[in-house]
Amino acid sequence: MISLETKKILTPIVLIMLFWVGLAVYAYLSRIPIHNHGKLVAINVTAWYDENCTIPCTEIDWGTVYPGDTFSKEIYLKTLGNANATLHSYAINWSPSGIDQYLNYSWDSENKTILPNQPIKVTLYLTVSSDIPYTYSEFSFDIIVEATTTQ
Repeated sequence: MISLETKKILTPIVLIMLFWVGLAVYAYLSRIPIHNHGKLVAINVTAWYDENCTIPCTEIDWGTVYPGDTFSKEIYLKTLGNANATLHSYAINWSPSGIDQYLNYSWDSENKTILPNQPIKVTLYLTVSSDIPYTYSEFSFDIIVEATTTQ
């Protein structure tokens, strides 16, 4: 049997532990998952999932995203022409309407020069605002990646 003195010591400890467990469960459950799909459109450049350029990349699957997080995906690009080219990328066709206020697409290769027949690795990023409304349960957008000749 537990003594009254032991109960007086254990009760606050148990309550504190329950509080922290409850807080952790609440934090986890309040991160509502958001599902997505979208196309990757390449102009004057080819996009690949692998370094050897054997698996074409026509879609980016961000997986399930959560408010307040930043996600990244690496792909490889290779020019179609025989001249140096400058890379540009942007997002279009956001759905549902207004979701682009809470999502930010970016990448690490804006205005980077790509050489002919030299695949390069680029990283795409998606940042989800921490104040995205819970009314969004899925979204889509298209990523345009283009290479313009620098000659």
